Amino acid sequence: MFNRTQKDILQLLNMLMNFQKNIININTKEELNECLIKCQEAAISVGNEIEKNDSDLKYIVSELEQYCEIIYSISQTDSYAEIEKYFKLINDKVNSVIKQIKEVKVKYRVVFLPYKADMWDSLESIWVEFAKDNRFDCKVVAIPYFDANRQTGKWEPRYDAHRFPKNVPIVPFEEYNLEEMQPDLAFIHNPFDKYNLVTSVHPDYYTAELKKYIKHLVYVPYYVNSGFISDQYKQLPALLRCDSIVVQSKSAKKSCEKERFFDKVIALGSPKFDKLINSKDKVSVPEEWIQKSADKKKIMLNTTISDLLGFEGNDKSLINKLRNLFNIVSQRKDVVIIWRPHPLLEATIKSLRVELIEDYNALINEFISGDYGIYDKTGDVSNTIIYSDAYIGSDYSSVINMFEVLGKPIYLLNSNVIYDNSKGRLPADKAFSKPSVYAYFAARESEEYAINNFLDDIVNDNLENVTEKEIVESRNLAENLDGTCGEKIYRYFSEKLIKEEI
Repeated sequence: MFNRTQKDILQLLNMLMNFQKNIININTKEELNECLIKCQEAAISVGNEIEKNDSDLKYIVSELEQYCEIIYSISQTDSYAEIEKYFKLINDKVNSVIKQIKEVKVKYRVVFLPYKADMWDSLESIWVEFAKDNRFDCKVVAIPYFDANRQTGKWEPRYDAHRFPKNVPIVPFEEYNLEEMQPDLAFIHNPFDKYNLVTSVHPDYYTAELKKYIKHLVYVPYYVNSGFISDQYKQLPALLRCDSIVVQSKSAKKSCEKERFFDKVIALGSPKFDKLINSKDKVSVPEEWIQKSADKKKIMLNTTISDLLGFEGNDKSLINKLRNLFNIVSQRKDVVIIWRPHPLLEATIKSLRVELIEDYNALINEFISGDYGIYDKTGDVSNTIIYSDAYIGSDYSSVINMFEVLGKPIYLLNSNVIYDNSKGRLPADKAFSKPSVYAYFAARESEEYAINNFLDDIVNDNLENVTEKEIVESRNLAENLDGTCGEKIYRYFSEKLIKEEI
């Protein structure tokens, strides 16, 4: 029996108790019969609910049938003494049913509502723990979403159910009716509702709608960073409407201390780090990747939305920068680039930089047809990070922190400038630093430490001291950086559920 069902049945039984209290105080036969009918109808409703939800509780239904027989006996007598005797019997019977219903072991409905498969790692380790516990009916419901397309002026429908890992049983959204299921607990990773010009979950899954049917709604960010919640995010619907907000660190919680939702913020870590830490020895990549990267250092190239939106109008700085990078790498035989654009980058171009879409698609085709490296279309960024030896790309991305935690070198491109790779040579120990609390331990592209300098250091294994410092710097990045964040989140919410604190 589900927790909500038990509560509904107990509510019906309390209503039944209130009806039957009047039996011995009623003066007319007509009023008595009306009261008895109400009692009988309430008992039948309880029996129907039990039969509908738990066939193993037929013994309780049998007691309710006996209750109805006693109610009939009361209707057939005019003796006040007999009515008193029968009243004690039905009172004992209802109390017995209430006691038995309270003793029934209940299950709690927990649902995960991801939209993009690429962001599933922000919820996965929490789901793993709930799915193992038979006290919970745990479901993953991939929800539909839309990408904006300024070319057509329409929102293009998207549905990622087929892109999730094979070990995750996806329930089609059409088969999970929130109003009917009334989940006790739900986890989401999209904070925007309608306040995103690039992508939107289906309006049925905006937080205002979810809160109509979900007892406790939890937001877990789809990203990680250096430990803060930015001001622009603090106004988003999920942070204002959700019942709990899980953040990666105490410093991230502290960054919200002046916000009205501060008391809802819990610093328990990020499942994205769990995925990395617990999958280090289980990485799985396509065979094509293995063949292309044999005897080469593998560099993940990450291009993000912020790279693109930093430039206005028809500015092709990012595209020119990438073309220059591909030219540099194509002249080397000791490295391979694994290019993984941000999962929303193409949608952003279609929505906000539609004049660049042809150039962007041409660049992708050039990269693939020119065999410059590996174009990553896989759904799980964690595999790519684990497989790669280093990071190169955007200077603002949650992916960077994931490289930090694994102690892999990070090189931040300046998308707006193409440097002369033949100049300068700064020693690696001086090129890498962490300039502020909310920055990354990384090298920043410059004339003194250009792309080829970084690639040479990677190939020649010159960055051992750098990576040691990087690991030390990353220790305060998040809570539970031992791969147990999902377990800690599960324990926190499961205990609150069962203690009726939710």
